[in-house]
Amino acid sequence: MVIWFNGCKTIRPSNKSNNQSITQMNNESIIIGAGAAGLLCALELARAGKKVTVLEANGTPGGRMHTLHGHGFTQPVEAGAEFIHGDLPVTLGLVKEAGLAIERAGGQMIQLDKGKLMPRSEGESDWDEMMEKMQSITGDMPFAAFLQQFFAGDEYTALRKQATRFAQGFDLADINRVSTKALAREWADEDDGHQHRIPAGYSALAVYLQQQAEQLGVVFHFNTVAQTITWQPGKVAVQTTDGVVYEAAQTVITIPVSLLSTGAAGTRAGAVQFQPALNQYHAAAADVGYGSVIKILLQFSEAFWLNIISRPGFFLTPYQVPTWWTQGDAAMPLLTGWLNGSQAGELLQATNEQLLTIALDSLSGAFAINRGQLQQRLTAWHVANWHTHPFAAGAYSYDTPETAQARNLLCTPVANTIYFAGEALYRGNVPGTVEAAFESARITAKQCLLSTI
Repeated sequence: MVIWFNGCKTIRPSNKSNNQSITQMNNESIIIGAGAAGLLCALELARAGKKVTVLEANGTPGGRMHTLHGHGFTQPVEAGAEFIHGDLPVTLGLVKEAGLAIERAGGQMIQLDKGKLMPRSEGESDWDEMMEKMQSITGDMPFAAFLQQFFAGDEYTALRKQATRFAQGFDLADINRVSTKALAREWADEDDGHQHRIPAGYSALAVYLQQQAEQLGVVFHFNTVAQTITWQPGKVAVQTTDGVVYEAAQTVITIPVSLLSTGAAGTRAGAVQFQPALNQYHAAAADVGYGSVIKILLQFSEAFWLNIISRPGFFLTPYQVPTWWTQGDAAMPLLTGWLNGSQAGELLQATNEQLLTIALDSLSGAFAINRGQLQQRLTAWHVANWHTHPFAAGAYSYDTPETAQARNLLCTPVANTIYFAGEALYRGNVPGTVEAAFESARITAKQCLLSTI
């Protein structure tokens, strides 16, 4: 029996015991994932004249770029990626191409407890000494081992606490796994003075990339979960959970490394299996660190924090949700809470309502405002638990001492047929960012094109 599936000829076997559908699309490339890497890779290949199909498990493009509209919020708010961390050429170039505005972000860091500004951390005076040592050590080691070896004394207690908090909070890293050398490179290049936001939201950029790709003939299938990839040199067949099979000459896998790592297949909804197996690649993905985060968006009837801070900024507190920030306009009554996986522990499995209660309790302690009063002022809220998201299983990657070697393998195509892309495969100094995903996508698209010359 022949039917038409979204304009493509589809053959369903007449054997009713076989629920598998084969879609003969004469694709040159199938891209799995329509996040930042998948979108730009599809566009680059289409611009080179390739026939491309994109399979996306979610219902919208963007992946971990996820902007919320409505839901009681008075303007677009970011449930996923939010900042452009510096004057990053690829991201800012695409934003300009899309005609989107940007605004400056970032701001002052404030220690806050019980409604009062607290003294700056004692550990800051030792920070430069630690950075110099991180950059000068021979070889590499997990950051916890580094602190234990070189800064174990009581005089460094405050430094260890501050450095651990920064690695866990900013990098979402497990300090028992994260590479000391990688942290040194990233922290040395960190420039808090050049942060940006897209007022319309990162999803506006994702939609633009999708539309540009579609104009060049790229076909997108949303709510389509890739499950098994059967391959041989020069040919892949991607079977989805609904039994449809898409065929092409090559595929680009852009799903998070958490869904590629050893053991993910069969235990996580968004993981894929390869036939024949790619065990070395699964093991390599497991050597890349991947952190989790819970992001909490709270909109109030008024910006009560203006009594403490009149400019945009970040609040660092000693409570369960320790980090909060304002918008570019501090008077906008929205606070964003950030609870990384290492600090969250069992809270990663908490309900959204439980997390809202904990967030309000944290703000109550930090600002010395009764929780009931905060609840009354609350006009909209959203909890984005990226740890439990079936097609993300976390937020973004970090390097371990084994990651460089693992990344070399993951950046190596399998028989010029299977390619990988995503922020975890990026080799520069802004890891874990949308820029990293875009840059990886460009490199992978070039690899795909070179293999077909």
